[in-house]
Amino acid sequence: MKDVTMISEKTPKVHRPVQKNEYSITCATRKTPLVLNKTKKYTIGRLTKNTITLPQKTTSDLHASIKWEKSSFWIKDENSTNGTYVNDKRVNTKQSLADGDKVKIGKYVIQFHVKKIRVKKTV
Repeated sequence: MKDVTMISEKTPKVHRPVQKNEYSITCATRKTPLVLNKTKKYTIGRLTKNTITLPQKTTSDLHASIKWEKSSFWIKDENSTNGTYVNDKRVNTKQSLADGDKVKIGKYVIQFHVKKIRVKKTV
């Protein structure tokens, strides 16, 4: 009989921690941080149908939006009257967001957060 190596189908699985990012935004109008999902578009403005409502006259009905593209979240000013600012610089086109960025819309400041979390993954 020839030497045969048998591979068992019951080979133990290895658990390796995987690091992922959790993205969120905080704002004075929300009691808890809003955890962002990469598949959704988030809107910011004066109307209550927006994801984040900023009830002030200097905020446009639809002021800005946040959306995942490629490898990060981006903020875009939606042709607002008074502008959207990231770290005190006006957003003219869309701009990527990094951990700790402060978005200013009127008198409100929205802060963007990236939190690294460890997740167990079965290989």
